[in-house]
Amino acid sequence: MKRTDPIHVAVAETSVIVRSGLISVLKRLPDIPVQPVEITSMEGLHNCMQGHRPEVLIVNPGFGGWFNVDEFKATYPQTAVSYTHLTLPTT
Repeated sequence: MKRTDPIHVAVAETSVIVRSGLISVLKRLPDIPVQPVEITSMEGLHNCMQGHRPEVLIVNPGFGGWFNVDEFKATYPQTAVSYTHLTLPTT
């Protein structure tokens, strides 16, 4: 069954190439309407959590220096957000 209401997804990544590429892929998912929010800073992430309340947060573990999921969850306990992180290969 095709979902009609959009899934609100926040992508927290400082690299414009990675962030825009991921959002492009999310928008092309068949039968899943995605409403993405691009986040480039910790301040932007906090603003997003206060205003938009995404259902899914995709975050680079190095975002903002070091992204601590447990600390972030404790800051926003009232939100039901699914968290996932990006793991990029190193050379």
